[in-house]
Amino acid sequence: MRGKKNRVDLKKINELRIPYFGLTEGVHEFKIEVRKEFFDSFVDSGVFDSDLDVAIKIDKMSGVTTADFSINGTVDVECDRCLDVYSQDIEFQGSVKIKIGTNAQEGNDELWIISGTEDFIDFTQYVYESTILSLPIQRIHQDDEEGESTCNPEMLERYEQLVSVDDEDFDFGFDDDDDIDLEFDDEEEDDESDDSDDDIPCDPRWDALKRLK
Repeated sequence: MRGKKNRVDLKKINELRIPYFGLTEGVHEFKIEVRKEFFDSFVDSGVFDSDLDVAIKIDKMSGVTTADFSINGTVDVECDRCLDVYSQDIEFQGSVKIKIGTNAQEGNDELWIISGTEDFIDFTQYVYESTILSLPIQRIHQDDEEGESTCNPEMLERYEQLVSVDDEDFDFGFDDDDDIDLEFDDEEEDDESDDSDDDIPCDPRWDALKRLK
């Protein structure tokens, strides 16, 4: 049986393709709602649901155009600790410059070079990557007002059991009250040192110098 396919609303995704050459010079503002279907169009995004508002302000000029971005809202992701899905706040502010040119390789993340034949500028990848990079490195439920974890308590209990088992694996057989003597016998070291010196052949020139005293 084939897996259930996610239906992707292409209309919603295409809203991030702005008709650049149809814009007159000046400031233009766009507001786009980014929901679940947007992230469903990406493989392994890790986002289960979304409630994001994207604001794009384009200041079009004859030379270099500026596009300012604001992404705010929440996305549902998996908790790294209890594996339950939780809602993570997203706040992002960014800006890129856009310039018409013939060599796209001259551009970078902050300066986009587009050809004069492109009718649209596609901000889809930019919004996606900006959202993903805004996620914390460790994705876990936030604590409540009393500082207690809001993770799934059953999974937390299992997690603590696994941690305690891992700690037992590092038991070296010593009790907490045992004193471990890590001192070394200096005399034995000196004896070994002296013995090793005897084994080293003496340079006859040193013997000649000693006889001159």
